[in-house]
This record gives sequence, C-alpha cells and structure tokens, in this order.
Amino acid sequence: GAHQSRSSCLIYVIKFVQVISCNLPKQKESILFYTKNHDGFNPIKKNKDTWDEEYNKYFEGLTYADKQQWDKLSLQKDHSLELSNTIDSLFKNVNAISTSQAYKKSKSNLTFEKWRQENSWRIFRTAASPSVKKLADEKKKRNNQLFFSVVSKRDNNLYLVKSDYSETSKNPRVQILFANDYLKEYVTDFWDDISTTGLESEGNVDFKNGKKPEKLIGRIIKFASNEKDIILDFFGGSGTTAATAHKLGRRWISIEQLNNQVDLQKNRLANVISGSDRNGISKDVNWQGGGSFVYAELMEKNQGYLKDVQQAETTKQLEDVVHRMIEGGADFDFRVDVEKVLQDPKYQAKVLADKKQWIVKVIDKNQLYYAYSDMEDRDVQELMSESDIAFNKSFYGERDL
Repeated sequence: GAHQSRSSCLIYVIKFVQVISCNLPKQKESILFYTKNHDGFNPIKKNKDTWDEEYNKYFEGLTYADKQQWDKLSLQKDHSLELSNTIDSLFKNVNAISTSQAYKKSKSNLTFEKWRQENSWRIFRTAASPSVKKLADEKKKRNNQLFFSVVSKRDNNLYLVKSDYSETSKNPRVQILFANDYLKEYVTDFWDDISTTGLESEGNVDFKNGKKPEKLIGRIIKFASNEKDIILDFFGGSGTTAATAHKLGRRWISIEQLNNQVDLQKNRLANVISGSDRNGISKDVNWQGGGSFVYAELMEKNQGYLKDVQQAETTKQLEDVVHRMIEGGADFDFRVDVEKVLQDPKYQAKVLADKKQWIVKVIDKNQLYYAYSDMEDRDVQELMSESDIAFNKSFYGERDL
C-alpha cells in the first residue's frame, strides 16, 4: 500500500559465502542486486588511494562560494555568452601559486596531505587539449584575463582555461582541471574500501552477529535511490538500514519480529534523531539529528493464542486457551476438526508437551495477525480504538490524521 516513488524497484541481499576448505579462508561476501530495469542507478565515486601529484597549483583569491557557483554554472545546459562572462568574473582577481607555497602561507596545523584534501576544491592542474586551445585562441583576442571560460560549440561543454600559454607551442597545457573533480574514481564491482570489523557498538547499540557497516548500506542506498525515496527493510535487525536511510534523507520502513531487536532499533533511531549518534556515516554527511519515526505493532490474531498455548503450564490452562480460541473464532487448519479431536481418547492420553505441540501445529500460521482489509469487519473494529483505526487509514493514505 505504500507509495513507490521510483520506476525501478531494488532489493538487495547480502549473501554470506561459506568457507569451502580450511585452506581457503573467506575473503569476500556477495551483494546481489535485483531490479526491474537498469535505469535510475546513480554512479558512485570514491576517493583514490593516492594523490595525483600533477595537481600542484593553487588558486589564491578564489573563495569557496565562487567555486560552488562555478560548479553550479558549469553544469547548466545553456552555456551562453552571458553565462561565460559571469564565470569570467569569478576568476578575474585570482592568482595561481604552487601548493607547497600555499601550504606554507596557510600556516596550517594539518599535514600537507590532509591540507591538500581539504583544499582540493581550489587546487588544480593544467592539461593539453587542442580543441580547447583553439577556443582559447579566439577568446584571447578580446579578453586579457589570465583565467577565463570558453564554450565548445560542438558539445556545448564549458571549460576553464589558463591563457598565458605560448602561442607557438603546438600542444600547450591550457585546460584547468580541479583536484576535487578528479581525485575520485568510479566504484567497481569489487568493494574493498569499507571495513567490516569493529562494528559491535556502531549506532550506540550492541549487536555482534550480522551487523552491516553504515558505509556499506549507505553506498547501496545512494546507488539505488534518491532523497525522499522509500527504503524498505523486511529484516530490520539492529536498525542499520533505517538509521542510514534516515541520515541520507530517505523515507524508510523497517520490519522486525524479534522483540530484543525491535528494542535495539528504537533506541538506535532515537539516538539518530537526537543527534547523539556520531558514528557510522554521521561524520561523512555532517549529521546533526532531526526527523521522526512512528513505531507500530501488528494487531495479533492467532499470534496471541499461539503465545498463550506455548506459555500454558498445566493441562487446565491449555484447555482454557483452546476453548477461548474456539469461542473467539480462531483460525485452524481447515482439514482438522479441532473439537472432535479434543474429545478423542488418544488426544486426551497425550502428555502436556505433546498436546501443546499438536495445537501449535493446527493453528493457521497465515492468520497470525489481522490484515488491513479485516478492518471492514465490525467485530474487528470493536477490538480497535478510534486512534488505531485513524492511524491505519492515515498510514495507507485513506485520510489524514
């Protein structure tokens, strides 16, 4: 009944590969993607392992706001002359110095490597491009700036150029490439950059077996969805998927049956919303807290009787539960006449454990909980409060609370 905001439906399964031999220790696991079509997947990039030393020039005088505007304008489809002039104004008063000079002038407490990463948005290199040079040659006649933009008529792409190249050079390095755009690489089908150890307390909840890293789940979510999409997790566990989806601006539905894991999820999500969860992907997305979630339990039908049967400690208690089931219209296996079996001497001669096992066996497991459509039944409505009825209708979009 939930609204699906994407045409492409994705389910992911993490499959644990068993060790085949003591001589072949397990080094990998598999993530299986299933989709109706291949449209809509978002390309994923990660930082390269090492810095490309060709990125050794630094824009002095370029502000972060200026660079953000360049990024925004360069992505526009209509690269008109007016737009090009706007971009030229961003680079009118900048100067280029070496990264080593800029690092010394900054007097930063960071290491050189860390400083370069933090300033990669204004660090650049130059590259040779005959087609871009031809465009720059034309514009140099009417623009004497050291740095300016040119537009390719062939592909309508926008390029930033450094114009003090030698006109006699056949292949000068004229095109500007920013480090923050080129120090990443596309993720392939082998992910060895995400740690799967030390996760016991991630999310501020202890869950030793089966917990997935938020960075892993985050990569899958970003790959296969966009903000405000709905992420559905049928096996909520410790709440990793719900917590990660929440931090990434997705809506989510998390389902879990085991009470102890339900408690883990509620605690974890409360920490996410309050902002006290500072691990996982929190630092990567600058998570400060916010949002909300609704917790609801399925309305028990046969499940309630099933628990009472399992908890019965005497034959009298078991008989009372079974009679309540019969009078209350519990669902049994249609092939079994329960009342007739109860009168059978063979059944009556069974020990308590065997009687309980038989009752559990004949309870219809497909009717453990009430379905939403059961609300049309007046007898079911009498078991529900007005607020529960209103909540169900709101959840399924029939009316607002």
